[in-house]
Amino acid sequence: MRAEPPTASVTNGAITPAARCSLTLNLVSSTSTEKDVEVIAIRINPGEDLRQSLLQYCIDQEIDAAYLLSCVGSLRQAVIRFANQPEGTVFEQKLEIISLAGTLSQQGIHLHIAVSDSAGQVIGGHLMEGSTIHTTAEIVLGIVPNTIFRREIDPLTGYRELKITR
Repeated sequence: MRAEPPTASVTNGAITPAARCSLTLNLVSSTSTEKDVEVIAIRINPGEDLRQSLLQYCIDQEIDAAYLLSCVGSLRQAVIRFANQPEGTVFEQKLEIISLAGTLSQQGIHLHIAVSDSAGQVIGGHLMEGSTIHTTAEIVLGIVPNTIFRREIDPLTGYRELKITR
């Protein structure tokens, strides 16, 4: 399914036509002909581990393929692994969740997070266990029907990468 580009945008209160563009993507993908994607909204409570809670939810609900549509909330501690680093870095402070993106299933999850501190500085990377909720995490998931997301070692990268099956 191809999404149509927006027909208008708002700049300084004025509506202006959106620019049209063409984009060609070369993807390794699985295309679903299903029209109904189930959308689930969940809230994770203070003190809970964000990553572990999402994985456990997928296990409990037997979710085989999902993606994050939205997440807002705050953390009292974040553990983030930066690119090309073997371990996560711990940030023990109150942080706003700016973005959380990724793929999820009961077989494994891959999540990237961006958070900001009280000065508005933003950091991001791989979300690791130990990232605990401060006030809330309000999450909306899209469930992909008739699809399974698995994680398998990719001989090209050496990492557990996404494998999509139907």
